[in-house]
Amino acid sequence: MQRRFSIAVACALALLLTGCSGGGNDPRAIVLNAAEQARAAGSEANAKAMDDGELTEDEYRAAARRYQECYRDQGIVLPEPVLSPVDNVTLEWDFPDTALSSGEETGKALEVCSSQWTPVSLAYGATHDQHTDPLLLDAARKCLKKEGFDTPDDAVRVADLIGDPNSDSGKQSTAAEKCLIAEAFKLYPDLPAVTVQY
Repeated sequence: MQRRFSIAVACALALLLTGCSGGGNDPRAIVLNAAEQARAAGSEANAKAMDDGELTEDEYRAAARRYQECYRDQGIVLPEPVLSPVDNVTLEWDFPDTALSSGEETGKALEVCSSQWTPVSLAYGATHDQHTDPLLLDAARKCLKKEGFDTPDDAVRVADLIGDPNSDSGKQSTAAEKCLIAEAFKLYPDLPAVTVQY
């Protein structure tokens, strides 16, 4: 297993899901924009699931199964995803070495799989309540304290740890990302990846 992590910051999430079209934080607009992106990527099933402006857990899980099927069509078995302790919304995937070292043709096909899954994943994360596992939250807060950053006593999710990126040029949010990733891998050694999105 290779350790990987990815970080999706709020502005990148907004750009991907709204395309600067003014969807803002409106959950319905986010899901509808994600539907358009899934359709443009060639996944009519994912798009239809979001055409009503809502994305249920069942629809999210069904899209995850389609993502696995897309990989299976390329001869790659993608294991069952793990629910992330960072937000208890994101599904983390353990990509086998065959997926990471596939040839150019297979690599392009897998990019299509990802382009069909990503709008669903980001829309679900942006429109559902997130909360960090208490053990990880406590460890991340202690890590941030050592780095010189205070966090609110009532913190429950990633967004509560990042501070105001505009007031400190993103220093606390960068530190929060690093702390969450490091502490998540310490506390959950079998976690295949860590995604921090807010």
